[in-house]
Amino acid sequence: MTQPVIFQCGVAKSGNFWLYTAIQKLLDAAGVEQRSFIQNQPIYQQAKDWTLSFPEQASIDVLDITPQAYVTRISSRFEQEITDLDAYLAEATHVWSHSPYRAGLSDAVFKRVNCVIYIVRDPRDALLSMADFVFTPYMRQHFPTAHDDRDAYLAERIGIFPKQWAGHVKGYLEADPALGVHILTYEEMKRDLRGALVGLAGWMGLADIPRDEFDRLATSLSFEAMRGSRPGHINRGKAERWRTELTPEMNARIIEAAGPMMTQMGYALD
Repeated sequence: MTQPVIFQCGVAKSGNFWLYTAIQKLLDAAGVEQRSFIQNQPIYQQAKDWTLSFPEQASIDVLDITPQAYVTRISSRFEQEITDLDAYLAEATHVWSHSPYRAGLSDAVFKRVNCVIYIVRDPRDALLSMADFVFTPYMRQHFPTAHDDRDAYLAERIGIFPKQWAGHVKGYLEADPALGVHILTYEEMKRDLRGALVGLAGWMGLADIPRDEFDRLATSLSFEAMRGSRPGHINRGKAERWRTELTPEMNARIIEAAGPMMTQMGYALD
């Protein structure tokens, strides 16, 4: 088959690693020979032995789309500007990004890839997941927070994160339909993982995966299996944690900042 290029994006802690692993497994099941830009860079021989959030992190083709440039990086330890986008994408089958949509720069990427998949998670659960993650050993080493504890982190970020989430999601939802941005929610994956995998395969043009293979993939991608193999990166994986972990006042602040976008995405406000 023609070698595809898949671009995935989402706000941090929205199920990005789960989506990444699902796409990788689907590409393997379809017999796609994968290419990697970062794995062909000299730094990779050192980076693959770094202790990061999960073992394969150094091997992922991460692309940051900044206002001025395209940048590939490995965590906080290495970055390199991409000056030839076509050459970069010719060497990358599957690209991961957390970048907001930037008209022009993002469009140039989307027009050059076969499929753009954007994952969305309820901002309340994404915030709670990040509040757990920032205090892991990996984050303390590579992206240290100034906050003393989880409560202090939440108290400060609850006034910032919902607006950022709403703007991030809005950019991808309102991108030119001709660019073919596919929207998938974390909650859809939780509710019907096999169905989500079938949908992903369709978006990516992977028509040769046997039907019973989706059952095996869904089992291997269950939360229990994922957490067992990547405990440092995957924590609770629950939907609607906010109902028991946020106060009514905290929920009200989030709704004030992001309520319209949450409603558009189908998230209950109370």
